[in-house]
Amino acid sequence: MSKGIVQGPVTPVGVTLTAIKKMFNDTVALEDVTLEIRPGEFFTLLGPSGCGKTTLLRIIAGFERPSAGTVMVGNKRVNDIPPWNRNIGFVFQNYALWPHMTVFSNVAYGLRLRHLDRKQIEEQVEWALGLVGLSGMGKRVPGQLSGGQQQRVAIARALVLRPSVLLLDEPLSNLDAKLRIETRKEIRSLQRELGITAVYVTHDQEEALEISDRIAVMNKGQVQQVGTPEEIYDSPLTRFVAEFVGLTSTVRGVITERGTLRFGDLDLYTFPPSFVASGELPAAGEEVIAAIRPEKIRVSEDASALPLKGKVEEVTYLGSSRRVRVQIASASATTPPLTLLAAYGGAVKPGAEVSVEIEALSLVR
Repeated sequence: MSKGIVQGPVTPVGVTLTAIKKMFNDTVALEDVTLEIRPGEFFTLLGPSGCGKTTLLRIIAGFERPSAGTVMVGNKRVNDIPPWNRNIGFVFQNYALWPHMTVFSNVAYGLRLRHLDRKQIEEQVEWALGLVGLSGMGKRVPGQLSGGQQQRVAIARALVLRPSVLLLDEPLSNLDAKLRIETRKEIRSLQRELGITAVYVTHDQEEALEISDRIAVMNKGQVQQVGTPEEIYDSPLTRFVAEFVGLTSTVRGVITERGTLRFGDLDLYTFPPSFVASGELPAAGEEVIAAIRPEKIRVSEDASALPLKGKVEEVTYLGSSRRVRVQIASASATTPPLTLLAAYGGAVKPGAEVSVEIEALSLVR
């Protein structure tokens, strides 16, 4: 093995963003973003188009300068360090491959800028192409490759420089659904194998939940919540997170003196004594917003088995399960209509009388 070839896992470093602000003329793209990305973790920036996640990624890379705030890579402040000196790999959404150059030349480009000798370049490119499953394809040009293969070339080009941090900007958006699922698993496996710190941008909630160690959910230039996939899904802190990540029913109700969530004349859910004792339950009479996941709602075709009565409005067949939309019945004409979305494995039909019980919910702001 020639000198300059690095073997084994990379030494991962963390990325710390403190009070990042980014202005484009009079438009605020990012406002007070503070994040700590741990060494070796797969960290995802998740949010809708225009929320600022790609801008934040480009600030980490050095392609954009923050209007305010500090970017640390490892223990080094990099605000004034150009992209090519940050030891960061970047995979672009559109791959950004040179169409007139071979796969080998695309991957070797950065090595040539570092003035490695021919033998070193050949060995490192061979290593990178083997890593992404493209051994033997170095003489082809991008136009001879499928979309998935082009994306792998882009990843190989980023990894061949052995970066401490790998940034990926929606790298699967141009692939079909099946290939997206396969490729995201390969990217996650590769990240684990190398031990590299990865920061991944996506608007796909399922993708983020499947591959991430932690997720930052963003909206309108701000971070709404940071947590593990389980924390983000099971315990959303805001209504935006609850509704953006997965399906949910949101209900605006009032806390009663008995520690119950009340909607009109309906007692929807009684909080467990441990939650009440923790002091986290709002005071009696306070209005709250509850987020309820479909799988946290029990449905019975026995109309008297569970506390809440309802009628099935719609049934959606999903293959492995069914999703039912149930309108909850109320004895009072003053109680507004309430519809809940529930997961249900039975074969209930629209119009059926059912009973319902909420097993768990999250209070959001």
